[in-house]
Amino acid sequence: MGKENDEQFVEAITTEDELGSVIRSHIYIEHELSEFIRASCPNSDALKGFEYSEKIRIAIALGLHPKWKPALELMGNIRNRFAHRLDYQITPQDAAAFSKSFTDFAQADIVAGYQDMRKTSASPFPKDFGANAPRIRVMHCMIYLRAGLIIETGSVSKDRQIHARSETEGA
Repeated sequence: MGKENDEQFVEAITTEDELGSVIRSHIYIEHELSEFIRASCPNSDALKGFEYSEKIRIAIALGLHPKWKPALELMGNIRNRFAHRLDYQITPQDAAAFSKSFTDFAQADIVAGYQDMRKTSASPFPKDFGANAPRIRVMHCMIYLRAGLIIETGSVSKDRQIHARSETEGA
């Protein structure tokens, strides 16, 4: 994924209403999950047609770090609430649970990313990350989750290239 797709992702989750933001971010995150599966499995075409929750289990079985599982599952739960309730809004409980679904290190990283954004933004944002509206907090979690999946996929792709190169050189 290039910078253009990153900008499209951020635009999609910041310019839509909450429903559009959650649904679009879920689409992007599920795409990255599928990319991880493709990068991890030489015959990934055999793994098409699975539901989101099944993709999470497959990705972990293929080497996705299990630390991502709670956040991926929670993302799916939030999306399902929007898909099945006309009036659903992101709640403070959604935001708190999403943030807590990450490791302590990741939570600190999310807040640091928020602080960096806050320094360069023309819009006034509260100094304290937790003082933001639930949607803002959830959006930062979505950004972090997607970035983590991209990094893990890049690592797997690089490992496969190194392995393929060593097999070619050894032949």
